[in-house]
Amino acid sequence: MGGPPTLLEPPAQTSPTACNRSSPPETTTFLACAFFPKLFLAPNCTLVWSFLNAPQTSALIKHNNQMKNPIRSLALGIALFGAASAAMAQSSFLTYNQTASLSSNFSAGGNFTFQKFNQSLGTLTAVDLILNTATGSGSASITSTDATSASVTSLDMRVGTTSSVLSLINTTYVSVTTTPSLPTTLGAGATLTPSVASQSILSSAATYSIADLTSNFQSADGSGLTPVFSSRFGARFLGTFDPDFTPTTNFAGLAGSANYSLRYTYTPSGPVPVPEPGQVAASLLLLGGIGAYYFVKRRRKSAPAAA
Repeated sequence: MGGPPTLLEPPAQTSPTACNRSSPPETTTFLACAFFPKLFLAPNCTLVWSFLNAPQTSALIKHNNQMKNPIRSLALGIALFGAASAAMAQSSFLTYNQTASLSSNFSAGGNFTFQKFNQSLGTLTAVDLILNTATGSGSASITSTDATSASVTSLDMRVGTTSSVLSLINTTYVSVTTTPSLPTTLGAGATLTPSVASQSILSSAATYSIADLTSNFQSADGSGLTPVFSSRFGARFLGTFDPDFTPTTNFAGLAGSANYSLRYTYTPSGPVPVPEPGQVAASLLLLGGIGAYYFVKRRRKSAPAAA
């Protein structure tokens, strides 16, 4: 991957792409998880179930089931929702996005920074760097120094990220599609120049936790920039070569880009945001539907006894 990157002038900053002060599950998501767990097994349900599985909550639900009263069931649902909503509305997120060019000069890398967290929003509790996407394209060459033919299996590419606050972290290599296609046989002394159309070189998004919560990442009014991050770029040829010979490779024609996010997790100061009117309406509608369901179910059970 080369030596430490040369720090370049940081690019102009982009404004926040997302500012979510109500990151926990929405009202309707909570109710769906609570009353219809088999239909809504989404990641947002995790926080809901951690609340519902608490000993005190489980005792309330057990007692309610023994009463078999639809009105009390509905009231319990509302009470549980209110209590869990207060517990879940503790953390919020602020996310900045930045795109870095992946230079063909591996030692230079693509340098970028982010806006610092504004302490007036609340107390910063975590900082995460997220590598969202990465692409690569261009051409490379490999020249055989073998006295006999050799096999070239694949051309692989990957992204690495480093900073003064983050040790070098490399993603896994990803084999890319080339023209001509690989694997192929490279004759003695021959040169192969495969080209790469723009494609993803990231198998999945990656999140890296940054333990630094100092003034490197926050200021009283959100002014200033974070330390410089460097996005670095690597490539390799895989194949079967004579151990007595080392093929000559050239990756200078390869380049790409990577998109990063810096996510600040914080406890907001001041009152918890009021839900949107649409969320309230949807919640009332769902509660009404649940109440009607219990009412009809009870009527059906009591009908044979009345007859």
